[in-house]
Amino acid sequence: MSESPPPADDLHSLWYAVGTRDYFAIPAGAELPEGDLTIRAILAAADRSVDREAIASFAIPREEATRRLQVDAARALGHARDALGRLVEIGARIPGQLVQPSDVETVVDSLGKGLSDLARRFREQRKAPGSSDP
Repeated sequence: MSESPPPADDLHSLWYAVGTRDYFAIPAGAELPEGDLTIRAILAAADRSVDREAIASFAIPREEATRRLQVDAARALGHARDALGRLVEIGARIPGQLVQPSDVETVVDSLGKGLSDLARRFREQRKAPGSSDP
């Protein structure tokens, strides 16, 4: 296969084999023959059935897949932090404070509760009997 490897921060190329702990970084447009191994995209609800031998060259260690996810999560949280910071700055500079401190606290609390709920659901899904997710 002549495809160049996807960038290390490209989560769109990250897949895992359903029912296993095997991860793959598959370049966009990679042509893989059909087979009996079901792989699932990390960022999309997309499954493919591919040939095990054809996908072997795209395998990456679990630690690499985890690192990619952590980098992406940190980036997303950084964007949220920056957006809230701008909201506070704008509110502080505008007469009559369009954005009240309590508004910002509500947004932060809501974001925190949403992230906690997401983490709880993720843990529950991983512990569920018969779960095929990694």
